[in-house]
Formats: sequence, C-alpha cells, structure tokens
Amino acid sequence: MRNRTNGILEHWKVLIMTLFQYSISPKTINNEKIFNSSRFYRKALISICILFLPFQLLSQNEKGFTAGILGGIVPSQVDGDSYGGYGKIGFQAGFFSILQTNEQMYWQAEIKWMQKGSKYVSAKQGLYYALNLNYVEVPVSFTYIYRKKFLGELGISYGYLFKAMEDNDGSGGMEPVPPMKSNDVEALIGVGYRVSDKFWIMNRLGYSLISIRDYPGGQKYWFNRGWAINLVSLALYYKF
Repeated sequence: MRNRTNGILEHWKVLIMTLFQYSISPKTINNEKIFNSSRFYRKALISICILFLPFQLLSQNEKGFTAGILGGIVPSQVDGDSYGGYGKIGFQAGFFSILQTNEQMYWQAEIKWMQKGSKYVSAKQGLYYALNLNYVEVPVSFTYIYRKKFLGELGISYGYLFKAMEDNDGSGGMEPVPPMKSNDVEALIGVGYRVSDKFWIMNRLGYSLISIRDYPGGQKYWFNRGWAINLVSLALYYKF
C-alpha cells in the first residue's frame, strides 16, 4: 500500500509541474498564442493521463477505490462584468475517482473539461455580450451519504484556463482585452441523489475564491478582488 501511495504522489508531482510549466502570464497568452499550439494540447492530454492512471490502477487493485465518468451542464455568470443572470449555458465532461472511507462517507477527485462564462442579450437595449471560458478543472470533494440515497458535498476546485473568447457585439469575438487570468480556484457545495449503485445526480454551486480578471482600473474592495465565476453545475455520474 505504501508503494502505491508513493506512486500516486509521484504522478501528482509530475502533473503539478506540468501545469506550472503552462501557468503563464496573461501577456504571454495574448502575445504568443500558445493555445493554438499542438504541443500544448499534447502535453495537456499527457497530464490528464498521468493524473488518472494511478486512480485507475487503485480502483482495480485496492478495496475502497472506484472510478467512472461524468457529464452535464453548467449555467454560469461572472460577477463584476456589469451583467446579471445565468445566461451562459456550458457543458462539462470528464472522469472521477472515489475513495470510500466507510458506508456513509467518501472522498472524490475529478478531472474534466468545463465551459463557464457570461452571456447577456437584449434586443430592446441593443446589447450583446458573451464571455466563453474553457477550463481543465480538477475538483476535490468530501461527500456524506444520508439514508443511502441523498448526498451532501463540500469541496474545492482548481481550474486552468486554456481558451477564452469575448464578444461585445455578436460578431464572433476575440481574445479578451484586458486578458483573463489563467488560474481559478473555486469553493464548492452540492447536493445529490443516488438513482442506483451505478448512477447518481449531483447539483453543485461554485464560486471563485480568487479573481479571474482585474477590474479595468485595478480596484480591489476587501473581499471583492475582481471578476469572479458564479456557477450552478448539474451532472450525471456513472461508476464503472
């Protein structure tokens, strides 16, 4: 068991170092067009494989570990952009792994692609705004099972922005100026329902703990440090 644990830590170390390698400044994102590089996508895919290889091995060899896939929708808005409402409807898809500590509690880690952002359209006011953000998301959460069916969850999620487009007039958009920050950390809280041993539905609320974009004048107000993601996530989980 100790050898497997050390193996997991080594895989996580490689993943984190790879992510830091691409945690570049906003200026680099705008000027070097790194997201158009095939090299970036190859290494991102390798990072995902590195992360989930140890979980898959443990799910097959260690009691208490299981894995599966997930997919769903993500209504979201951005606090700070001067528009209200969960107008942006995004999608999410990925993998998860669970460590069951006992019959009522488990830890869960995920790796997934998630769309977030903001959208506001008003023909009456002549307004159009859309902010499309694509993240590689790594949530870690603790879940409590109540009466074998109902789920309560608390967690935290790290997100790495790999593509961003902003559209102010409906013409198709361009890279945001000023740029978005490449990292996001969110607090998560959720409730869910187990349809069966293999399927369950989870509804989450997520909110950024750090700003994803500075205000135009660089203002900071106590806990309001800039733009923040505010989302509702609805996902279906299937356990292998």
